[in-house]
Amino acid sequence: MDIKRTPPSERVDMQKENKSKLKPPSKKTAVGVQGKGVVAGRKGQPKPLVVTTLGSFHDSILRRLKLMGAEVLVAQNLADMGAAINLGADHLLLPGGADVHPAYYNQSVAYASPSAELRDELEYNLADWALREKVPTLAICRGHQMMAVAAGGTLYQDLAKEAGVRKHPNWHGIVMHPTSPLRRLARTQTTYMEVNSYHHQAVCRVPAGWYVTAMSRDGVIEGLAHPDLPIITTQFHPEAMSTPEAFRIFEGWLAARWTKRSR
Repeated sequence: MDIKRTPPSERVDMQKENKSKLKPPSKKTAVGVQGKGVVAGRKGQPKPLVVTTLGSFHDSILRRLKLMGAEVLVAQNLADMGAAINLGADHLLLPGGADVHPAYYNQSVAYASPSAELRDELEYNLADWALREKVPTLAICRGHQMMAVAAGGTLYQDLAKEAGVRKHPNWHGIVMHPTSPLRRLARTQTTYMEVNSYHHQAVCRVPAGWYVTAMSRDGVIEGLAHPDLPIITTQFHPEAMSTPEAFRIFEGWLAARWTKRSR
Protein backbone atom coordinates (compact mmCIF):
# COMPACT_ATOMS: atom_id res chain seq x y z
CA MET A 1 0.00 0.00 0.00
CA ASP A 2 1.43 3.40 -1.02
CA ILE A 3 1.21 6.22 1.51
CA LYS A 4 0.25 9.52 -0.06
CA ARG A 5 1.36 12.69 1.71
CA THR A 6 -0.16 15.54 -0.27
CA PRO A 7 1.63 18.92 -0.31
CA PRO A 8 -0.52 21.88 0.82
CA SER A 9 -0.33 23.49 -2.65
CA GLU A 10 -1.84 20.39 -4.25
CA ARG A 11 -4.59 20.27 -1.62
CA VAL A 12 -5.63 23.78 -2.61
CA ASP A 13 -5.64 22.78 -6.30
CA MET A 14 -7.79 19.76 -5.49
CA GLN A 15 -10.17 22.01 -3.62
CA LYS A 16 -10.77 24.01 -6.81
CA GLU A 17 -11.00 20.92 -8.99
CA ASN A 18 -13.34 18.94 -6.74
CA LYS A 19 -15.37 21.92 -5.54
CA SER A 20 -15.36 21.30 -1.84
CA LYS A 21 -18.74 21.83 -0.21
CA LEU A 22 -17.34 23.37 2.96
CA LYS A 23 -18.93 26.73 3.73
CA PRO A 24 -17.17 29.73 5.30
CA PRO A 25 -17.81 30.04 9.06
CA SER A 26 -19.87 32.87 10.46
CA LYS A 27 -18.07 36.05 11.48
CA LYS A 28 -19.58 36.03 14.96
CA THR A 29 -17.30 36.32 17.94
CA ALA A 30 -17.31 34.25 21.09
CA VAL A 31 -19.40 35.72 23.89
CA GLY A 32 -18.41 33.46 26.76
CA VAL A 33 -20.64 30.49 25.91
CA GLN A 34 -21.03 28.43 29.05
CA GLY A 35 -21.58 24.72 29.56
CA LYS A 36 -21.18 22.45 32.57
CA GLY A 37 -19.30 25.13 34.45
CA VAL A 38 -16.66 25.82 31.77
CA VAL A 39 -16.21 28.64 29.30
CA ALA A 40 -14.48 28.36 25.89
CA GLY A 41 -13.32 31.48 24.14
CA ARG A 42 -12.85 34.96 25.51
CA LYS A 43 -15.51 37.60 25.23
CA GLY A 44 -15.18 39.65 22.05
CA GLN A 45 -12.59 37.38 20.39
CA PRO A 46 -13.14 35.28 17.25
CA LYS A 47 -14.48 31.80 17.82
CA PRO A 48 -12.06 28.90 17.42
CA LEU A 49 -12.45 27.36 13.95
CA VAL A 50 -12.13 23.59 14.29
CA VAL A 51 -11.66 21.18 11.41
CA THR A 52 -12.64 17.59 12.18
CA THR A 53 -13.61 14.43 10.30
CA LEU A 54 -16.41 11.87 10.46
CA GLY A 55 -15.70 9.38 13.23
CA SER A 56 -16.88 7.94 16.51
CA PHE A 57 -19.27 10.01 18.65
CA HIS A 58 -19.54 12.56 15.82
CA ASP A 59 -22.77 14.11 17.09
CA SER A 60 -21.37 14.35 20.61
CA ILE A 61 -18.30 16.12 19.28
CA LEU A 62 -20.37 18.63 17.32
CA ARG A 63 -22.60 19.33 20.32
CA ARG A 64 -19.62 19.75 22.65
CA LEU A 65 -17.79 22.11 20.29
CA LYS A 66 -20.82 24.27 19.56
CA LEU A 67 -21.74 24.36 23.24
CA MET A 68 -18.27 25.70 23.97
CA GLY A 69 -18.47 28.41 21.34
CA ALA A 70 -16.49 26.91 18.45
CA GLU A 71 -17.15 26.96 14.71
CA VAL A 72 -16.81 23.52 13.08
CA LEU A 73 -15.79 22.40 9.59
CA VAL A 74 -16.20 18.67 8.80
CA ALA A 75 -13.66 17.51 6.20
CA GLN A 76 -14.46 14.34 4.26
CA ASN A 77 -11.68 14.43 1.67
CA LEU A 78 -8.45 16.20 0.78
CA ALA A 79 -10.35 18.90 -1.11
CA ASP A 80 -12.24 19.71 2.09
CA MET A 81 -8.94 19.82 3.95
CA GLY A 82 -7.57 22.39 1.51
CA ALA A 83 -10.76 24.41 1.83
CA ALA A 84 -10.62 24.31 5.63
CA ILE A 85 -7.03 25.56 5.65
CA ASN A 86 -7.93 28.35 3.24
CA LEU A 87 -10.89 29.31 5.42
CA GLY A 88 -8.55 29.76 8.37
CA ALA A 89 -9.02 26.60 10.44
CA ASP A 90 -6.96 27.08 13.60
CA HIS A 91 -7.76 23.91 15.58
CA LEU A 92 -7.88 20.22 14.65
CA LEU A 93 -9.85 17.38 16.25
CA LEU A 94 -9.07 13.83 15.11
CA PRO A 95 -11.84 11.49 16.36
CA GLY A 96 -12.04 7.76 17.02
CA GLY A 97 -12.97 5.07 14.53
CA ALA A 98 -11.63 2.14 12.52
CA ASP A 99 -8.11 0.72 12.69
CA VAL A 100 -5.35 2.71 10.99
CA HIS A 101 -3.84 0.68 8.14
CA PRO A 102 -0.53 -0.82 9.35
CA ALA A 103 1.19 0.38 6.17
CA TYR A 104 1.25 3.83 7.75
CA TYR A 105 3.69 2.49 10.34
CA ASN A 106 5.58 0.22 7.91
CA GLN A 107 3.91 -3.06 8.86
CA SER A 108 1.76 -5.55 6.99
CA VAL A 109 -1.69 -6.49 8.20
CA ALA A 110 -1.48 -9.10 10.95
CA TYR A 111 -4.27 -8.48 13.47
CA ALA A 112 -5.60 -5.06 12.42
CA SER A 113 -8.86 -4.68 10.50
CA PRO A 114 -8.33 -1.57 8.36
CA SER A 115 -11.49 -0.46 6.58
CA ALA A 116 -11.15 3.28 5.97
CA GLU A 117 -8.55 3.86 3.24
CA LEU A 118 -9.74 7.33 2.24
CA ARG A 119 -10.09 8.41 5.85
CA ASP A 120 -6.59 7.11 6.60
CA GLU A 121 -5.18 9.27 3.82
CA LEU A 122 -7.14 12.35 4.90
CA GLU A 123 -6.31 12.08 8.59
CA TYR A 124 -2.66 11.25 8.00
CA ASN A 125 -2.38 14.46 5.99
CA LEU A 126 -4.30 16.43 8.64
CA ALA A 127 -1.96 15.10 11.33
CA ASP A 128 1.04 15.98 9.18
CA TRP A 129 -0.34 19.53 8.74
CA ALA A 130 -0.82 19.88 12.50
CA LEU A 131 2.71 18.69 13.17
CA ARG A 132 4.28 21.04 10.64
CA GLU A 133 2.17 24.11 11.42
CA LYS A 134 1.84 23.57 15.18
CA VAL A 135 -1.95 23.54 15.05
CA PRO A 136 -3.67 23.10 18.46
CA THR A 137 -4.94 19.54 18.18
CA LEU A 138 -7.05 17.16 20.24
CA ALA A 139 -6.53 13.62 18.94
CA ILE A 140 -8.87 10.99 20.38
CA CYS A 141 -8.63 7.16 20.29
CA ARG A 142 -7.93 6.39 16.61
CA GLY A 143 -6.86 10.04 16.30
CA HIS A 144 -4.36 9.52 19.15
CA GLN A 145 -3.00 6.52 17.27
CA MET A 146 -2.92 8.33 13.91
CA MET A 147 -1.03 11.27 15.42
CA ALA A 148 1.51 8.87 16.92
CA VAL A 149 1.92 7.16 13.55
CA ALA A 150 2.25 10.44 11.64
CA ALA A 151 4.96 11.51 14.09
CA GLY A 152 6.90 8.28 13.53
CA GLY A 153 5.52 5.90 16.15
CA THR A 154 3.99 2.44 15.80
CA LEU A 155 0.90 0.61 17.08
CA TYR A 156 0.01 -2.72 18.59
CA GLN A 157 -2.33 -4.17 15.98
CA ASP A 158 -4.06 -6.10 18.75
CA LEU A 159 -3.32 -5.61 22.44
CA ALA A 160 -4.33 -9.11 23.51
CA LYS A 161 -2.35 -10.92 20.82
CA GLU A 162 0.76 -8.75 20.77
CA ALA A 163 1.01 -7.33 24.29
CA GLY A 164 -0.95 -9.84 26.37
CA VAL A 165 -3.32 -7.10 27.56
CA ARG A 166 -7.02 -7.82 27.81
CA LYS A 167 -9.49 -5.40 26.27
CA HIS A 168 -10.25 -2.55 28.64
CA PRO A 169 -13.67 -2.27 30.26
CA ASN A 170 -15.60 0.82 29.24
CA TRP A 171 -14.55 2.64 32.41
CA HIS A 172 -11.13 2.24 34.01
CA GLY A 173 -8.48 4.27 35.75
CA ILE A 174 -5.44 6.00 34.31
CA VAL A 175 -2.47 7.66 35.98
CA MET A 176 -1.27 10.94 34.47
CA HIS A 177 2.22 12.37 34.46
CA PRO A 178 2.04 14.96 37.26
CA THR A 179 3.28 17.89 35.14
CA SER A 180 1.81 16.86 31.78
CA PRO A 181 -0.41 19.10 29.64
CA LEU A 182 -3.19 16.54 30.01
CA ARG A 183 -3.24 16.89 33.78
CA ARG A 184 -2.95 20.67 33.56
CA LEU A 185 -5.97 20.80 31.26
CA ALA A 186 -8.02 18.34 33.32
CA ARG A 187 -7.04 20.18 36.52
CA THR A 188 -7.36 17.10 38.72
CA GLN A 189 -6.34 17.15 42.38
CA THR A 190 -4.42 13.89 41.96
CA THR A 191 -2.78 12.14 39.03
CA TYR A 192 -5.56 9.53 38.91
CA MET A 193 -8.60 9.88 36.65
CA GLU A 194 -11.45 7.58 35.65
CA VAL A 195 -11.92 7.42 31.87
CA ASN A 196 -13.72 5.44 29.19
CA SER A 197 -12.25 3.60 26.21
CA TYR A 198 -13.31 1.31 23.37
CA HIS A 199 -10.26 -0.11 21.59
CA HIS A 200 -8.24 -3.22 20.84
CA GLN A 201 -5.16 -1.35 19.59
CA ALA A 202 -2.76 1.09 21.26
CA VAL A 203 0.46 3.00 20.73
CA CYS A 204 3.48 0.69 20.86
CA ARG A 205 6.59 2.74 20.07
CA VAL A 206 6.36 6.37 21.17
CA PRO A 207 7.52 8.83 18.48
CA ALA A 208 10.93 10.43 18.98
CA GLY A 209 10.70 13.60 21.04
CA TRP A 210 7.25 12.75 22.45
CA TYR A 211 6.45 11.53 25.95
CA VAL A 212 3.69 9.59 27.67
CA THR A 213 1.20 11.76 29.56
CA ALA A 214 -1.00 8.95 30.94
CA MET A 215 -1.06 5.18 31.28
CA SER A 216 -3.54 2.62 32.43
CA ARG A 217 -2.53 0.27 35.21
CA ASP A 218 -1.87 -2.53 32.73
CA GLY A 219 0.70 -0.40 30.90
CA VAL A 220 -1.38 0.82 27.95
CA ILE A 221 -0.42 4.32 26.77
CA GLU A 222 -3.45 6.57 27.26
CA GLY A 223 -2.00 9.92 26.21
CA LEU A 224 0.95 11.57 24.45
CA ALA A 225 2.38 15.06 24.16
CA HIS A 226 5.37 16.87 22.66
CA PRO A 227 7.14 19.64 24.59
CA ASP A 228 7.12 22.00 21.59
CA LEU A 229 3.71 21.26 20.08
CA PRO A 230 0.17 22.29 21.17
CA ILE A 231 -1.09 18.74 20.61
CA ILE A 232 -2.95 16.63 23.17
CA THR A 233 -3.76 12.98 22.49
CA THR A 234 -6.00 10.65 24.48
CA GLN A 235 -6.76 6.97 23.99
CA PHE A 236 -9.98 7.58 25.91
CA HIS A 237 -13.02 9.59 24.75
CA PRO A 238 -13.47 12.91 26.60
CA GLU A 239 -16.22 13.87 24.13
CA ALA A 240 -18.29 10.98 25.50
CA MET A 241 -17.63 11.84 29.14
CA SER A 242 -19.76 14.29 31.13
CA THR A 243 -17.24 14.82 33.92
CA PRO A 244 -15.83 18.27 34.75
CA GLU A 245 -12.37 16.98 33.81
CA ALA A 246 -13.54 16.06 30.30
CA PHE A 247 -15.06 19.50 29.72
CA ARG A 248 -11.90 21.17 30.99
CA ILE A 249 -9.79 19.20 28.50
CA PHE A 250 -11.91 20.62 25.67
CA GLU A 251 -11.85 24.08 27.20
CA GLY A 252 -8.06 24.15 27.51
CA TRP A 253 -7.49 22.84 24.01
CA LEU A 254 -9.89 25.38 22.46
CA ALA A 255 -8.18 28.17 24.41
CA ALA A 256 -4.82 27.35 22.79
CA ARG A 257 -4.41 30.45 20.65
CA TRP A 258 -0.67 30.89 20.87
CA THR A 259 0.53 29.65 17.47
CA LYS A 260 1.15 31.57 14.27
CA ARG A 261 -2.25 30.31 13.07
CA SER A 262 -4.11 32.06 15.90
CA ARG A 263 -6.95 34.14 14.54
